[in-house]
Amino acid sequence: MQHSSGHKDIKNKLSVVIITKNEAINIESCLISIRDIADEVIIADSHSTDNTVELATRLGAKVHLIDWLGYAKTRNLAASFATSDWILMLDADETLNANALDFIEQLKMQTDLQDWHYAIQRVSCYLGKWIKHGAWAKDLKFRLYNRQMANWTGEYVHEVLQLNVQNIKVVSLPTNANILHRPFQSITEHAISQAKYAQLSAEEALGKGKTTTALNVIMKPAFYFIKEYVVQMGWRDGKPGLILAYMSGYYRFLKYGIIWTKQNKKGQ
Repeated sequence: MQHSSGHKDIKNKLSVVIITKNEAINIESCLISIRDIADEVIIADSHSTDNTVELATRLGAKVHLIDWLGYAKTRNLAASFATSDWILMLDADETLNANALDFIEQLKMQTDLQDWHYAIQRVSCYLGKWIKHGAWAKDLKFRLYNRQMANWTGEYVHEVLQLNVQNIKVVSLPTNANILHRPFQSITEHAISQAKYAQLSAEEALGKGKTTTALNVIMKPAFYFIKEYVVQMGWRDGKPGLILAYMSGYYRFLKYGIIWTKQNKKGQ
């Protein structure tokens, strides 16, 4: 996928990297949104059974079929396929708005881009509403980086992009330059996702020798529901805000419930 903006003084080429599995419903919007800033698009696909690969290939992406290695290792492997060291890491259910595209376009023309890495505010749409409160309101993502100076870490679900060079600053794009996130098509899909991440998070905690109590199984869900719906004013987002707060509690119920039951089995 070639850069199409017409600028002749580009100093830094950019590889947009996306990991996928069964993202046919999202991948076209994602790729179309970044085609004017991407010098290439790398898709690392973990054996999709829908037509994700066909759609991505048709839109000019370079597709690599890989086995799933976990989030951090898969992201690092995907970034290794790029021909540019400068990586914009996106998920298939994300797009960039015009302000983000303009800002990144300007970055590509700078000669000192290697001195900075960049975080982008992500704004999420849930059940047809852009969420402005609750836990999803402040969602800054470190996504634009030089792969020679940073790599993804984390064994299970909470992958983090970690700088491995000192004196490199992470700066934020302007607050109106956003990743637009449309993560779920339905409440059912959201619930299935929460169950998956709760399982992974519980396994991570158990692997580190962490334990919990029956009280946490009860109180943690209630605490996070109240925090996100009341304290963080999720109620102002209407029905989507209520469901998001409930799903946050549901995730904690599953996570701590799994930890509690498995630790008790070990003790029997």
